Amino acid sequence: MRRRNFILGAGALGVVALGGSLAFAGGLGEFNGSSVPDIDGWDCDFADEFDVDHLDRSIWESYGWGHQTPTGGGMGRYLMANTTISDGMMRLRYGYDDGEWTCAGVSSAPTFDAVGGRWEFRVRHPRAHGIGYAFLLWPQDQIWPPEVNIAEGNCSRTRVEQFFHYGVVPNQKRENREITVGDPHDWNTFGVIIDEDALRYTHNGEVVQTIPLDTADKRVILTERMWIGFQMAPMDENAPEAEWFDTVDRGVPNSETPPEGYIDIDWVAHYVRK
Repeated sequence: MRRRNFILGAGALGVVALGGSLAFAGGLGEFNGSSVPDIDGWDCDFADEFDVDHLDRSIWESYGWGHQTPTGGGMGRYLMANTTISDGMMRLRYGYDDGEWTCAGVSSAPTFDAVGGRWEFRVRHPRAHGIGYAFLLWPQDQIWPPEVNIAEGNCSRTRVEQFFHYGVVPNQKRENREITVGDPHDWNTFGVIIDEDALRYTHNGEVVQTIPLDTADKRVILTERMWIGFQMAPMDENAPEAEWFDTVDRGVPNSETPPEGYIDIDWVAHYVRK
């Protein structure tokens, strides 16, 4: 059974209006399975398994207000309607409608942010060339950096990148890592553990990359409240960022880029150490 769970501990956001059932996560199968896993040594304080039939906007904020457009080389504009719940999944849609690209983004900003801990989520990508994504942690106070990119890349690539932005504008800094997954169109679970000494990136429950927190400006992340966000968009071959991404050929749907597709998110969870 898919469930939505909130266990709001000290420092979580005040009173929260919840729909659906309220329960504790734990003991729910394989790490890359369809339910939030119980992880030895960790307590789950936030989880959503998307077991309702609509996007609960008291929990998730979808992008699209004010005619928002993607940055970083993305095309089109965000639509709030492109973030939906279906078949026990949160679905982020890109589409080519009436000659215009649209895309999707969503965040936990209305309901949940956390200092440190462990984030995990299970996703799968559409079979589409030139669709970019970024799954990230963003500061609750909106003062950037820091930023933790848990997984970033193109839906058609097996290479997944991780980034850590830190420091102070205009002298912000960045470190990056990358991994290779077997099949981006199958389910994969990605995450990050924010430890006292390092960021530890996970894939299907295993630590796969590490960025040491070995300077004072990096260790600021240890005291920052961060919410999780998911973003996706068709990538523009004429953008300055095109050299780093697969892009949509000629900027229109074609045999490799269908006119619509979805990133599916099966569940999202945050944990604190016991």
